[in-house]
Amino acid sequence: MPLLAVLGLLCLAIFLIPPLLLRRRAAIRSQEYLVACQPTPVPVIHNAGTGYVLRMSSFALLFTLGARGELWAVIIASVFLGLGFWLAYRSRETLLPFIHTALSRGQSFTLHNFIASRAGDDQRVRLLASGLTLVALSGFVAAEAYGLASFAQPLLPQSPLAAPLLTLVLLLAVAAGTSIAGNSGVLQAAQLQLGLFYFGLFGALALLLYLHVSELAALPPQAILAFPIAAVSCVMISIYRRSKYVDATPLASRQDSDRIPYVPQAARLLRRCEKILNPCISVLAGLIVALALMEIFSLGTAPVLQNNAVALRNGMHLPAMAMISLSMLPLFYPLVDAATWQRLAAAAKNDKNA
Repeated sequence: MPLLAVLGLLCLAIFLIPPLLLRRRAAIRSQEYLVACQPTPVPVIHNAGTGYVLRMSSFALLFTLGARGELWAVIIASVFLGLGFWLAYRSRETLLPFIHTALSRGQSFTLHNFIASRAGDDQRVRLLASGLTLVALSGFVAAEAYGLASFAQPLLPQSPLAAPLLTLVLLLAVAAGTSIAGNSGVLQAAQLQLGLFYFGLFGALALLLYLHVSELAALPPQAILAFPIAAVSCVMISIYRRSKYVDATPLASRQDSDRIPYVPQAARLLRRCEKILNPCISVLAGLIVALALMEIFSLGTAPVLQNNAVALRNGMHLPAMAMISLSMLPLFYPLVDAATWQRLAAAAKNDKNA
């Protein structure tokens, strides 16, 4: 329990440090507060988008389905998650000109204004879209809080109030970090959380693979299928990321009179930690590939292929509505989420200042 408490405080500190370093004066314009107080590097925006979608609750669900043998459900959800990223990326060519125009005129750059602009600037359409978004976000936040509490309950003391209190503290921390620095602090905090997610995921996976390799115990087919998937995934992620999982651009590049005095030293320390984190994640990814290859060679290529075929022959046992939810949510949520439009606006602001 002390270790879990330390890890929880570490995660909380990682989210709060960038907003504290980027906090601005109270008289800041609303557009800068909601978009970006200062130019944000493009890799930070990309990392924040990835980390925002890859939330712990989503991956906890996929891990649970994988442990139950629902491999096709996990595969389909992962494919639609990739398609959702691709759809949001391809839509930028249509959305960025609208956002550029809205920012230059000081107008709303949200999805609701975009939909209304395609319907002759009808205010009733904007009101309807805004109302649907509020209802959907309220339900989604409630579901996220419930999922977080359910996931954390086994790790907490046997108290009925432990999980709700933890959820409340995390929600208050997120609200505090957002209110201090606006979207600039959220972007920097989200990319740090992505780096921590990579580190924790690769570290846990390397530990599990080491335990399986050292015990030489018989494994079920779905566990054997995980070895080649883990090796290929780590290689692809390392090549795509080029061993740069967190952008280490200086967080406080200029001095403002209203900043607290320890900001430059804290920003340098944070940048040094980011530079250390990147090679550590690469080492863990290489360790996963080495352990997976050792297990594959020890079992033999033919038995591994046979077990993979057996694992994939298991059908889907989830209800049709559950599969539709697992497919449609990752496909369309990145495009309709308000945070995506804020990141696009931050990218458009960078182009404007370039």
